Amino acid sequence: MVEDGWQDATIEQLHKLLEPDSGVAALVLFGSLCATPEAIDWWSDVDVMLVTRDGARDRFFPSPAWLEALGDLYAWERSSYERSGAIRAVFADLRRVDVVVVEEHVVADIANWPNHPLRGARRVVFSRSPVVDDAVVTVAAEPPPARPATPEAFQDMCREFWFAAHIALKKAVRGDLLIAAHLALGLVRECMVLSMLLRDRDTGTRYHRDGGAGSEAVAALSPAARPFTFDGIVGTIEHAARSFDALGRAWSASYTSGLSELLQFVDAARVYKK
Repeated sequence: MVEDGWQDATIEQLHKLLEPDSGVAALVLFGSLCATPEAIDWWSDVDVMLVTRDGARDRFFPSPAWLEALGDLYAWERSSYERSGAIRAVFADLRRVDVVVVEEHVVADIANWPNHPLRGARRVVFSRSPVVDDAVVTVAAEPPPARPATPEAFQDMCREFWFAAHIALKKAVRGDLLIAAHLALGLVRECMVLSMLLRDRDTGTRYHRDGGAGSEAVAALSPAARPFTFDGIVGTIEHAARSFDALGRAWSASYTSGLSELLQFVDAARVYKK
């Protein structure tokens, strides 16, 4: 494990690795290291935008091989977007580095992206690109907007929850506890997702991105943790259903509950197994 303050050393590593490369136009730091430097601790990630020359992006994405120059890679994931690619890497010493890779011409239009790395606080590590320099100066530094679920998305979420709850009960009754437990845990997860959405709507944060209050929601769901037996799984399903119903009512006055029907299914499942 590395010591506190490893982020500065890692940024310097990236600087020394990338600046001599003619295929790299700029490296820009963003995220918590720029926005809240006073709150940085050992767990804080390094977030950078790597701007390549046009046609050179394939050297840095999708393969993370170039990151091996920073240390032994432990695990990583990658995501492809319309204008960019992202590699999220964890090293064997538990450092975490997230790299957004974009071509230089894409940055010229960065202000029109629905969400982009330069929206918040940022710092240029190095640049030999007027396009990047202009974007850093002209793009407004503002927090990303909250993205609440649309009414249609919320209705889909509810419909899928009650359907999955029914299937979970059916699998439990039929003795397929593996699938039943998998689905029941998914119901708990959906309660957490809806709790996050509620938090984001109330605080103006972004789902899955910004931290904030949430311990109360976890405490409310804690009784859903049961043994992976028939009785335990059915108990998880019931508690998750009651929690989701309460969250749904908090989300929208037009919410249509499926709880009473689900509780009838729960009762029927318990009677059947006696």
